Amino acid sequence: MQNETTSNSNEQDLITKFYYNNNHLCFQILIKTNKGESTPYMEFTDYNEYRKVFNGLTERKGRGEFIETRSTNRELTNMSFM
Repeated sequence: MQNETTSNSNEQDLITKFYYNNNHLCFQILIKTNKGESTPYMEFTDYNEYRKVFNGLTERKGRGEFIETRSTNRELTNMSFM
């Protein structure tokens, strides 16, 4: 899968989507570009794992690092991304 790249992390936003799947709370991290495109980054059913990854991404964004928007889902569900 090819992804559109942007010039720096200031053009990216981190978004968390919370939802239930079969009575389990799920957390999905999305990367949104300034062009309005959202790409799924990773999906979790464990809150602590979600927070570790989200905090790491927040730190990287704060340092000005570009976050690659290739999907790296470890736990997939039947939930549509849009």
